[in-house]
Amino acid sequence: NFERIEQKAATTMLALVLLPAALAIALLLRPVAGQLRHIERAAQAIAAGDLGARVNERRVRAARPLAQSFNNMASRTESLVRTQRELLQAVSHELRTPLSRMRFAIELIETATDGEQRKQRLEELDTAMEELDELVGELLSYVRMETTEPQLDLEHVSLQDMCDVLIPKYAALH
Repeated sequence: NFERIEQKAATTMLALVLLPAALAIALLLRPVAGQLRHIERAAQAIAAGDLGARVNERRVRAARPLAQSFNNMASRTESLVRTQRELLQAVSHELRTPLSRMRFAIELIETATDGEQRKQRLEELDTAMEELDELVGELLSYVRMETTEPQLDLEHVSLQDMCDVLIPKYAALH
């Protein structure tokens, strides 16, 4: 009987010690859990497409290093997506020029009056196709540069020679 009373007293004493400790831990962790929920909301916003979402570092004092890392990651992701959009716009614009020249050359081929004129227009069409192929090659090189360390091959270019090539090339369009 005496042992039961001691066991009950020990259990009660243990409960009286552990319950306040558990409450203290819960009270201490509540702000940290709220701060982590704040970071989670920012992550959900980015996942939903809001690439401008950031964590207010002043609101997450205990998790400031995590918030800073998260914000850096979000900024980098936003920058990469913006760069990708700009690249796609530039590529689509650059591809339209040779395609327009090709379309125009095809129309001119149909109206050619003799074999020599048709041959010249076919050569212009072939040149435009080569330019299109070069653009695609440059795009693939750009993609490779994104994944590896770039190596630059610098060369001198004569502006006069470049103009001598470009003016006849675009003369039919403009």
